[in-house]
Amino acid sequence: EIIQEYHSDYLDAFDKHMNERSGHMFNMFIMKYDYFYSYCLWLFDIISRIENSFTEKRFIGFLGERLLDVWIKRNKIEFIENKLIYIESQRILRKYIRFVIRKINI
Repeated sequence: EIIQEYHSDYLDAFDKHMNERSGHMFNMFIMKYDYFYSYCLWLFDIISRIENSFTEKRFIGFLGERLLDVWIKRNKIEFIENKLIYIESQRILRKYIRFVIRKINI
């Protein structure tokens, strides 16, 4: 609703991306300052309009992860993906259990 009302030029990219099963996670990127500034203005405008509407702690982080791809697609930003290297134990089972619990509680 917020994208539709305040950023309607992003609505097509948003709708397409929300139906995809992949995306750029962890909110990690390196980009030119102009891109970063534009992205932050757009992202934080959206987040500031909804931040008090949700009680789940990680919702804003999840939303930010999804919106990065929306912004990239709408602005036709070319990008390069690099592999992510973990240097610590990932505790996959614990993460999976917490993920399932979050889904059940919603």
